[in-house]
Amino acid sequence: MKVLFVSASSALSDQIEKAFKQNGAEVFRLNERVNAFLPSFLSRSELVWKLLRKSSRLKGLNNKRWNKNLIKFCKKIKPDILFTTKGTIIYIDTLFKIKAMGTIVVNWFYENVDHQNYKRWFLKTYQHYDYFFNYDPMIAEKYKSSSNNLKYLPVAVDSNHYKVGDFNEKEKEFFSCDVCFVGALYPEREKLLSEVKKIGVNLKIFGWPKWKTSSLAENYYGPLSVDGIAKAYSLAKVSLNSNLQPQNGGVNLKTFEIPAAGGFQISDNQPDLKNLFEPGKEVETYKTTAELLDKIKFYLSNSGKRNQIALAGQERVLRDHTLNQRIKKIFETIRSG
Repeated sequence: MKVLFVSASSALSDQIEKAFKQNGAEVFRLNERVNAFLPSFLSRSELVWKLLRKSSRLKGLNNKRWNKNLIKFCKKIKPDILFTTKGTIIYIDTLFKIKAMGTIVVNWFYENVDHQNYKRWFLKTYQHYDYFFNYDPMIAEKYKSSSNNLKYLPVAVDSNHYKVGDFNEKEKEFFSCDVCFVGALYPEREKLLSEVKKIGVNLKIFGWPKWKTSSLAENYYGPLSVDGIAKAYSLAKVSLNSNLQPQNGGVNLKTFEIPAAGGFQISDNQPDLKNLFEPGKEVETYKTTAELLDKIKFYLSNSGKRNQIALAGQERVLRDHTLNQRIKKIFETIRSG
């Protein structure tokens, strides 16, 4: 099985590539975040990429050239499957041309399709994929598709990337805290974490640099690599998870990253969470801010119970929620038609 994997360059993409190979696929990669009409030595410059995205004209020219390159590459390698985990750069016309070559086009969309950043694109595009997987268990019911191409598939992790060893004193000092949060800045998250801060805990926030401009700037400790994320979750007493609004049925990647690293997780109570972990035994949940604050106080004072849940959550990830298992499911779905 020959797979052309279109994605940004990231640790998660590397994990997915590895899972494809573990399932017997020959994998080719194509970076969707390149400066396609610039010389090769500038094509992967992050600075140039950011400048380019600020100009709608340059962005359009880049996307057009990138899509031409994608079609050309497909003609060259003749993949059985074109696979992407986002694909917002891929034109609908490009999908038609690639499907006409006999290639199956698949999207495993890791984001919330109901979020304002993606919903318009999703509604216009999803029906043109042969298979469109998403972590929302209600996606097929909410968005009826005549082709029956909408499929539920939770996200997952390669647990090997979240293994942590011994920590040196500098790492312990940097990452240790009562409560940590890793992720992007959104208004609802800033509001929630502000309430957490008020109860007097040692709060550390990692992730997007925009936190530096927020009311929680003094609690921001910078972006992290996958290795750093694992260390943060492992050394924090409580790792907080807050899914993006508007709420859908599914759970985000952090739901699996935290226990994979051996961290203790308190997550907002997404409907699908109970189908993936056992609340109170493998993960802790909250429905309101008041409930979250009460549970933070409780678990900070009960390390034995906290560690027990963290260990059980880690065991559940290793047993049921690996990328290898998810990619196997994708192949099974495609083969069954």
